[in-house]
Amino acid sequence: MNAPGPASATAPASAPARASAADAPRRPVPRQFLERVSRALLVRLLADHASVLEGAHAFPLPALAASPQTDRTHVDTLWHLLGDAPADLVMLRDDLISVADVATSAGHEMLLGRDTTQVLDRELGAEDCAATARLEHRALFDAARPHAAGQAQIKSFASFQSASPRPHPGLPSCRAAFERLMTKDLEARGRSNYFRMYEWRSGTERHMELVYGRLASARDLIGKTQPGAAHDVTAQVTDRTTERAHAVFHDDTLHLDVAGHDWVKEVVRRLFGETHFDSATHFQGDETITLAPLDDLAAALSADGIPGLKSVELQEVWLDFGGTAWVACGARNDCLKSAAGEHALRALSDGKPAEATFHLYLANRTRPLKLKVAAPRRLEFDRREARVVRIVRDWVVARGFMSVPEHVRTSVSDELGGAPSESGLS
Repeated sequence: MNAPGPASATAPASAPARASAADAPRRPVPRQFLERVSRALLVRLLADHASVLEGAHAFPLPALAASPQTDRTHVDTLWHLLGDAPADLVMLRDDLISVADVATSAGHEMLLGRDTTQVLDRELGAEDCAATARLEHRALFDAARPHAAGQAQIKSFASFQSASPRPHPGLPSCRAAFERLMTKDLEARGRSNYFRMYEWRSGTERHMELVYGRLASARDLIGKTQPGAAHDVTAQVTDRTTERAHAVFHDDTLHLDVAGHDWVKEVVRRLFGETHFDSATHFQGDETITLAPLDDLAAALSADGIPGLKSVELQEVWLDFGGTAWVACGARNDCLKSAAGEHALRALSDGKPAEATFHLYLANRTRPLKLKVAAPRRLEFDRREARVVRIVRDWVVARGFMSVPEHVRTSVSDELGGAPSESGLS
């Protein structure tokens, strides 16, 4: 993965970018973790690598330790440095990712639930609690780590097709215009003029983390008026907090995927097209996702030709019978082989599939990956592993669940020197 930050211009669409082995995608350290963990704990997490950070990479560790929590200058530097981690910092990056994976609401609950002797401070936030467990209670941390889901909250993406075979321009001026228009739109919605965009590359994917303000809201603060007292409401405040959306531009298929509130998806779709491709309707094409392949179940559920994919099961399907009539058929595993299998087959023959959940069985994984597909443009699955993303995209394209624009199919065909092919685009 290239260093997080503004990405460079891509090759023309006639030669879609492809990830080489040397550019194997790597998951970045979640930026939110680096921002929220206390400076003192962050410095302790970095301490074993201090000589490398300061000597080989001139990272100002003392300046980080002395900086206020809201000063993100050195956090930015660290995030960029670890984004394209050299060999001597790979272990540090992986260690920070492991702590960040536990530093979530679910991970926090798990740590405190396993902390039967209450060695962890119950007043710590998720980030500080995970870092403290890693530094001071390693056995407790190691027990919770395999069960932590990590930063997988953003899984449901709307996928938009491009209207023409234009690659991402990769120009700083486009990014600046996008940030300016997003700030203006957010402020008009009463969400403040705070907006930040952080970018990184993962193979042929250009990831964008979008951070903006929520609407102002009132909340109660709970605390103790004195040591040993019961918790109670100590104050009420009206304030704003941040929330995050996520977007991915694919250099190979030229799709734009956006995760977040529906209004965020629409604003990003419109403004990204306007600032990067000179048209607010550039990503307003035909439906990207279809469930029509379920007309032929044997072909639709085939794993043939997809490296790393062993088998596929249909776990649940929602069918539209017109008007307001909906029917759902599902099971714990394969709904076609369950007691309701005959009902599922009959419903599929009579109704129109609108949403389906699949179980994808991948090589080197014991549990299946859950993939939810909904027309006209929604895919939902855990995208933390680049290998998994590649397998899912290859499968949905090869089986016809995701449409690929003609200009992309043609460019792939020209590059491969053969008949047009929709598989293996990533």
